[in-house]
Amino acid sequence: MNAPTLFQSLSHKERIEFFVSCQELLIANHPQSEFIFTKDNVEARKHWVNQFLEKYKGYVYYDEKICVLFNKVRVDDPRSPKDILKGMVYQPPHENFNAVSIDFVVFRKLGDCMEFCKSQYSPQIEWIVFVKKNELKLYKTKDLLVHLNAPLAMFL
Repeated sequence: MNAPTLFQSLSHKERIEFFVSCQELLIANHPQSEFIFTKDNVEARKHWVNQFLEKYKGYVYYDEKICVLFNKVRVDDPRSPKDILKGMVYQPPHENFNAVSIDFVVFRKLGDCMEFCKSQYSPQIEWIVFVKKNELKLYKTKDLLVHLNAPLAMFL
């Protein structure tokens, strides 16, 4: 996929292909990941994927390095991350956004994720929000972009 696209604009088959690509990327680069479908977790994973297939209204992008679902959101109070998460789950992109939420991401290496974030930057984006296991990590965009050469693991 050459450019970010609204996830719901994809056909059902294309949305499924996205999640298959995620599994292929995980297996090739992170074979011990808890997010790989196995016979022991397939029902739980299918339920999770179905929620995104039906409800996710943000953007999708994927290539050989990264698979990502992200959205344009509004952060009004950075001191209250739980409220941010509650307000953005399954919402369409916010017209007056000041943040990008990375709702789901699989990458070859962490630098690929950071490069993707950098490629989506625009001056109105004050925050990058990472969602992992329904927990939020909120970063000032300028701080994150300035530290691209720092040890990237400190950000996720």
